[in-house]
Amino acid sequence: MQKKVFLKTYGCQMNEHDSERMLSILREDNFISTNIKEDADLILFNTCAIRDHANEKFYSHISEIRSLKINKPNIIVAVGGCISQVEGEELLKKYSYIDIAFGPDNLDNISAMVKKVTFNNQNNQNNQNNQNNQKKQKREKIFDNKYDNSPLYSFKETKFVHGNPKAYVTIMKGCDNFCSYCIVPYSRGREKSRSVDEIVSDVKRLVEFHGIEEVMLLGQNVNSFGRKNNEGKDRKDNSNENFVTLLTKLEDISGLKLLRYTSSHPRDVSDELIAFHGESKKLADHLHLPVQSGSNKVLELMNREYTVEHYLSIVERLRKSNPRIKVSSDIIVGYPGESESEYEDTLKFLDQAQFDFIYSYAFSPRPRTKAFELPATLTREQKLKRLRHLQLHQISIQEKVRKEMVGEKHVILVEGRNSKFDQSKSQNESNKSNGSNEPKETSLMWRGRASNLRIVHFNPFDSKRDFNFLWKWVEIKITSSTAISSKGQLIRVL
Repeated sequence: MQKKVFLKTYGCQMNEHDSERMLSILREDNFISTNIKEDADLILFNTCAIRDHANEKFYSHISEIRSLKINKPNIIVAVGGCISQVEGEELLKKYSYIDIAFGPDNLDNISAMVKKVTFNNQNNQNNQNNQNNQKKQKREKIFDNKYDNSPLYSFKETKFVHGNPKAYVTIMKGCDNFCSYCIVPYSRGREKSRSVDEIVSDVKRLVEFHGIEEVMLLGQNVNSFGRKNNEGKDRKDNSNENFVTLLTKLEDISGLKLLRYTSSHPRDVSDELIAFHGESKKLADHLHLPVQSGSNKVLELMNREYTVEHYLSIVERLRKSNPRIKVSSDIIVGYPGESESEYEDTLKFLDQAQFDFIYSYAFSPRPRTKAFELPATLTREQKLKRLRHLQLHQISIQEKVRKEMVGEKHVILVEGRNSKFDQSKSQNESNKSNGSNEPKETSLMWRGRASNLRIVHFNPFDSKRDFNFLWKWVEIKITSSTAISSKGQLIRVL
């Protein structure tokens, strides 16, 4: 019998990929996805513990499930991901209607856990019927946050459920850096990598059998990929595994058109990687390189193990190696002890770095981290004020930086219609009813991402007006650009 799963994902690309993996596993047990919670047989949350905002959203959503569980008692509620890893036992105590709590290392067991809860529910129901006893049976809960302690990280193949030519491929997991503010080492465990050969075989299979053309390599710190794979090995042929070795072999895969990766730690960016950004024909013209602060004092408090000067030297060398590369970053404001002058240092740093975009956040203390124990030096309002000012400052930088793209030609992978398409269609119908035949320009616009990750919108020329551009590669000449997106003229379909 076909069953339905409602899945809500919070957080990073790693979580998005983990969710796809779980959906693929559940499909083998005849589950299909639904966007309607009330129709679901299984409600699954894949959580993120990195920042307060994701936490708050999850706790709001899980609270809403209580009434649904009362009306539909056999519905299974499962919570996976980083919150479950660090708070799983407390979750099960606080929310009695949660049936399963499990950490990221146990997601491949989702099917077995669901089957066990289903079996227990059926047994309870049978016992009640046999005994003619309406007394509520105690529900057995499942909690599994054990880390994978094996020395190697390995799985045969990347699983996914979408039908487009893009794929996430996990190459490593965990982190050994222990930045003062970050919970990842506690929620994802210690760093370990898959082997180069296994990843290359995985990507070849995706390209050859599933039509994948763009791959995003995932890891908490991909720059340190393979480090532990070489421990205790005597390699006379100097074939030590590292990130550039992996990229070089992936470059040779026929049919793979674009290669991206995230996330990187500035301390581990090697000269070889910088050089490869200039040599590669497939590596994207974009690098996301989180800096977190433009103050050396704050960076030291964060245990980031590099300086502002070192970071800027990396960016300078990257741009020299590949003049087309665009760099983005992460910034945290309001870290405990951050003074006004140190905050101003970060604004000055943004002027120097000239990022293409940033993800910026007000500091939120995470349990188990060193920063959690530090006394707050700013109120929430003060942190948010700094954050808003920093974001406006960055937008003014982006407006100038992105205008440089005008006149350039870029290849993009078309991902869909312009987000305003439906609204424009409605407006067109309204225009017709009012006797106007003038269409809204956005009604025909498509959008995609360039190699540098910028969003580009374009109109087809008349002969291609009815052509379906979805997931096609096209060449575009950029005609205008704002701080958020660019607009271009279609040159040709590739």
